[in-house]
Amino acid sequence: FSLVHVAHGCAPGGDLAEALLVLAALDRARRQATGEGLRDVDVEAIFCQIVDSERVSAYYYYTDENALHNACARLGVETLHFANPAQQVPALSEEVLLGAMTAEETIGSEHLRLLLREPARFGVPRALTQALLAAFFKMLWNPETRGAKLRVEVLCGSRPERVASALASDAVAHSAPGYHPRHPRAARADILQLLADQLWIRPADIPRLRTEAGCMALEHYELTRSELAKGLATPVTPMPR
Repeated sequence: FSLVHVAHGCAPGGDLAEALLVLAALDRARRQATGEGLRDVDVEAIFCQIVDSERVSAYYYYTDENALHNACARLGVETLHFANPAQQVPALSEEVLLGAMTAEETIGSEHLRLLLREPARFGVPRALTQALLAAFFKMLWNPETRGAKLRVEVLCGSRPERVASALASDAVAHSAPGYHPRHPRAARADILQLLADQLWIRPADIPRLRTEAGCMALEHYELTRSELAKGLATPVTPMPR
């Protein structure tokens, strides 16, 4: 999900990007305090707690036809069932499936793809972004109840056309306030409170981490918007013959 998906009004990056803002701030704080950042198992545990929260009725992942085509190409299939790819290609391990679904060219969100492409520029470790994406798909493929909260939507049409339309109409500047990086009720506030409740952080840490996440959100918003202005598009991966 990204700035160009203005029909749904989230910017930049939607649910997963909001979580990454907090995870990046927490990862940085832990590295400074202990020399070690968040592990993949930590990211997965935090994501489970976020989805389990009563405040979360649904958790969205948006992609597009371009990214879906690239995922199919990587897996050697003509179509892909997002909710249960293991049934479709049982010979492939979960590791291989996760590798395909978290690769840069298979991410439909321009913002999330930029986080993978330029982690240092955005201040979010590539491994952290991949770990959160992997946590999403592992939960989606798991029959447990919490997986029912997850939603995947494939946007139709040309990505360059969506970018051009969003920038031409200035719709990017009029995103839904709940996801706008400057909005006080952004999801990151709820996530920080949840982390304090689950003892990942101290309540006293919330104001500092919220400020850090807010500053990062502003930077991400401007960086991604500037990239969209260049007509960002994903290269197409050829299907195997």
